[in-house]
Amino acid sequence: MSFSLESGPHSVGYSDVTLTDLTLPAGGNFGGATGLTTAARIYYPSATGGEDAAATTDPEKWPGITYTHGRLYNTADNITATNHLRATGVIHHLVSHGFVVISINMTLVDRFQSYLLEARAVIVNAGLRYLKSGVEIGGVTLANLVDGSRLGTLGHSRGGAAAVAADHFGADDIEISAVACISPVEGLEIATDKPIFILYGALDDDVSSGDPVKIFERCSGWKTFAYLDGASHFHFSDDLTVDMAVLSRARHSAVASAYCSAFFLATLKGDPSRDDALTGDLLYGDPEVKLSFQHKSGTSMRIDAFETELQQPNSLGGPRNATGFNLAISGQELDIPHLGFFSDVQRGLILRWNSGAAAVYETQFSPMELLATQVLTFRLSQLRPMGNSALLEDILIAVELEDLAGQTATVRSDSAGFSSTPFASRNPFWVTPEDIPADRLIYVQTFRKDIFGSCRLPVAMFKAANTRFDLGKVVALRFRFPDLSGTIIMDDICIEEGVKRIV
Repeated sequence: MSFSLESGPHSVGYSDVTLTDLTLPAGGNFGGATGLTTAARIYYPSATGGEDAAATTDPEKWPGITYTHGRLYNTADNITATNHLRATGVIHHLVSHGFVVISINMTLVDRFQSYLLEARAVIVNAGLRYLKSGVEIGGVTLANLVDGSRLGTLGHSRGGAAAVAADHFGADDIEISAVACISPVEGLEIATDKPIFILYGALDDDVSSGDPVKIFERCSGWKTFAYLDGASHFHFSDDLTVDMAVLSRARHSAVASAYCSAFFLATLKGDPSRDDALTGDLLYGDPEVKLSFQHKSGTSMRIDAFETELQQPNSLGGPRNATGFNLAISGQELDIPHLGFFSDVQRGLILRWNSGAAAVYETQFSPMELLATQVLTFRLSQLRPMGNSALLEDILIAVELEDLAGQTATVRSDSAGFSSTPFASRNPFWVTPEDIPADRLIYVQTFRKDIFGSCRLPVAMFKAANTRFDLGKVVALRFRFPDLSGTIIMDDICIEEGVKRIV
């Protein structure tokens, strides 16, 4: 059965507050603006629930979390004034499990028309600072209700980027312990070394260039990534409907609630009982939800990067070659444009199949010691028709290692331990057809759709495939593509350290 996490024992009380005397960073459109205010709502555990209900206290106090929404525009002031009230599902679920959440209206920053995430980080940290204050909520001061040493950030879209940025830019009096994002945008080259969880939908029609994967790969601490097939962008909110979701809004909310709650229970409360979900050990049977998990420490040794001609040595000084392909390095022969390529990489190896050929890519190196705890990673991209899911499940690869004695070990990409986190890179535009109300925008997919996957294969699987194989003296790596035709792009073959548990 698929993972689910029932609501906790607490009802949800809430109080509306105002963050005051905000000072935004100098530069850009901000100009060091001071004395600003913005609305927020604090949600907290309560026996009865409701507005200004009596708070339920805990001897160890509750962990505190900020929630920040994305860039939501509407001409009606009553919409922009309540942008922070559009994620009640995940917030209520967190509170029911014993967290205090402050949801902050970020429209103030949007009105400055800036993509500078530092301004959002300032406001997020102001919210965390508020949770440590002496303000009374539900009959209890926040300082006596919230444990200021156990703080986390959570956000959606640009608010997801703000959740990361709050730790990236930092504040001397705030220590963030965990970060969770739902479909975050990129903005700046932000990252965190704190535990991070990212949820991304395969049909996200707003953050459609893989920004969540870029952020994920840049972060250097314990991390996990959930890729939700059939999910889009705006359905993670309570009522925004401009997107192409396949899953219901209720299903979006249920998945976000379950995994964000499991993540914060593990990181802020030290509860390891949901580690099977967070580390990908849980088996899933739900046909509408496909979750892909990754774990790494940030330590990486690159074997092949494909930033130069194929004929040049690989990153370890060894030869590389390919048969059964017509080859090109993207960015040099741009019949397949590099626009939208994975992450910040502008070049990769273009592989075009020759008719009837057995396609193999090989890279060789001096004897290298691999550890069973390490992970082999690489990226793939393939052109796909519009409207298809971005999952890579129909691309079959046989990955082979060879040791100094000539022993080989082969693992296929359809093996249980193989995982990939793809995303859809599109060329979209917004239109307002004549038969659609003037206040409703429709998102249209155009041109091609590039599918990139950050693929991960535990090295231990090779030893399991051939017990005589010597991981201490590996001399070659091969990719065999037995059934695929057409064109793909491959990039960044690496060996990375694996990380398993949070606690």
